[in-house]
Amino acid sequence: SATVFEDSVNSVAVTSVRAFPCGVGGAIATDGDTAATFDGSSGRVETVATPLINQLPNDFTIEAWIRRDAPSPIASQIVSTRGTNFAASIQSGFGLNVTEEGLLRFATFGIKAYDGPAVQDGVWTHVAVVFDSSNDAHFYRNGAFAGSVPGDFPAVTNALPMFIGRNVQESFTGFHYFDGSIDEVAIYGTSLSAGRIQAHYLAAVPEPSTLALAAFGVVALAAWRLRRKQPKNWQHDDACALHRMFG
Repeated sequence: SATVFEDSVNSVAVTSVRAFPCGVGGAIATDGDTAATFDGSSGRVETVATPLINQLPNDFTIEAWIRRDAPSPIASQIVSTRGTNFAASIQSGFGLNVTEEGLLRFATFGIKAYDGPAVQDGVWTHVAVVFDSSNDAHFYRNGAFAGSVPGDFPAVTNALPMFIGRNVQESFTGFHYFDGSIDEVAIYGTSLSAGRIQAHYLAAVPEPSTLALAAFGVVALAAWRLRRKQPKNWQHDDACALHRMFG
């Protein structure tokens, strides 16, 4: 049966989970949530199709914690709404992945690939991309701004679900399975500010070098959680503890 993530605004069902295993240690050491680990060959999380995600042409933000286990000969997909019509050579949707060269890449499929900063394998990394209303992509790594790439056109929308850990539909080079762990996936239907993204990262990774800093970290994390419980469409999967925000 489907797992349903629900809050006061919307509910989103996950129709299929194949992550190995659920319950591994999550990216945020200060909470008890766990991550999902993907095997690089069949692991994925599938949500139901919802216009909250698949009808986003631009002006949205993708955020996640990732830890890829090792380099891959093809791109490793973090999230994707990719649609592929092989007969017509038409693609649609958007996605975020780590390329074979180890770069964070945002793609509006069939339109443009936006390459961002390098991502180190084997360590948890907070990544985010803001695809703004001007169709420009702005990258963030561990809370810090990491560059922008200009664009000309929005993503082509479709009616497909979102997948975590692989493409929805096979591309011309395969499904691009992710080999590693993914945690705290979030999709926002708005362009988050640099300050907001940095606050998310700092709240999740307190650096308690002093008691004062430790206390600040706990307070900041608690404040972030309170914001997430407000009508920002926060969903939680108790099986794998992947988190999503829509809206």
